[in-house]
Amino acid sequence: MASIGSDTTNCHGSHCFFVAEGSEGNPAGGIIGCVEQHFFSNRLVASVIHYDVLPEKRMGGAGLRLLMAFRKWAENRGAVELNAGVNSGPIWKNGIAFCVGWDSS
Repeated sequence: MASIGSDTTNCHGSHCFFVAEGSEGNPAGGIIGCVEQHFFSNRLVASVIHYDVLPEKRMGGAGLRLLMAFRKWAENRGAVELNAGVNSGPIWKNGIAFCVGWDSS
């Protein structure tokens, strides 16, 4: 893996997008995140909106580098907490998407 591409932020600086580049300069993965005020307090929290690494590029460090870049970006904006959910995607059966864990029996 070569590097993490420059972040692009919106005009308010509340959202970002980072791209991990492979050794050939091709995209290996990306992360989209935001920093917003927590709904129960006035503290800032960072949230991962979308995070993905190409299957053939996994276990090569791109995912960790993306998360570390996002963490640093969020800390620089005053975030005191970072939230990241886990979503392994739907299971497709006969053209219908089902949540992971759904039992078809």
